[in-house]
Amino acid sequence: MRTQALLVTVGVYEGGDWHVTFIEDTYLRGVLINSELLVGPLYCRWQDVEEVTHKQLRLLRARELARIGLPAAV
Repeated sequence: MRTQALLVTVGVYEGGDWHVTFIEDTYLRGVLINSELLVGPLYCRWQDVEEVTHKQLRLLRARELARIGLPAAV
């Protein structure tokens, strides 16, 4: 069985700016077979951290549903 995980790291700087990094890990039968840096580090305001995180989650979901042949509405 193949699964994917979206790793998100978030941090704040003294000036109030945030950074976020997205890494997508792919596992086959529980063994890590690929790790890919998707975005990062991205420097932004907090509102942008939330927006880009949701966007990456939606993209991961859409790709995985397409890979297994399910419609995006599931």
